[in-house]
Amino acid sequence: MAQGGGSSSGAGGSSSSAAGGSGSSSGAGKVVENVAGTALDDEEAMARTENFLGIHPVRFVDDIYNFCTLYIKRSVDSMEGALMDDYETKNDTIEVSQGCAGCQARLIASLDKNVDKFELYMVRNCLRVPSHIDDSSALIIASAGSASAA
Repeated sequence: MAQGGGSSSGAGGSSSSAAGGSGSSSGAGKVVENVAGTALDDEEAMARTENFLGIHPVRFVDDIYNFCTLYIKRSVDSMEGALMDDYETKNDTIEVSQGCAGCQARLIASLDKNVDKFELYMVRNCLRVPSHIDDSSALIIASAGSASAA
């Protein structure tokens, strides 16, 4: 990730390129493709979703990736600290460090491998705002939510 480290996108996370990664555009810049060549979405739908939710869908998934990477690093560091404190592994500091580094690398590689699938699913199915919903609908929904909270 460009922001948190790990993946290969320009948007800060997975390997999609809806916000300026290594994909290619076809036509009048309407379709953005990820590395595998599968169309993520058209720019119009992405902009509509960004206006409605207040965050670009790819950026949202990239933030999830960043948090997962951070949690993996913290967990492995904690495990390494516990192993360093353990009486049986205290003398094998080099082996413990190398083992934990390998574990972290495998976990992050697995995350990188699967985050692209997750991103495509989220953008296509969960974070898609239908074309019949516009900005005025977002204002109505937002005002209804704040009225019920009061």
